[in-house]
Amino acid sequence: MSQEKVDRNKAAKASRKKDMQKEKTKLATIRVCAVALCAAIIGWGGYSIYQRQASNKTAETIEVDASALADYQNSLVQAE
Repeated sequence: MSQEKVDRNKAAKASRKKDMQKEKTKLATIRVCAVALCAAIIGWGGYSIYQRQASNKTAETIEVDASALADYQNSLVQAE
């Protein structure tokens, strides 16, 4: 039993570098995917908020009563 344990440890030590590299690659991939997912969720949320705000804005029409200005101009023309 002791020899089996020694053989297992030797095999684990021999492949340790590959296993560590695989684990690092796996963790890096998970991090990149998590960041991409968060960016997509934040972007989608921001776009949704922007669309909601844009749809809530109504085209405001401003009406100006220029009758007082027209009366003033007419009074100037008549005074001459």
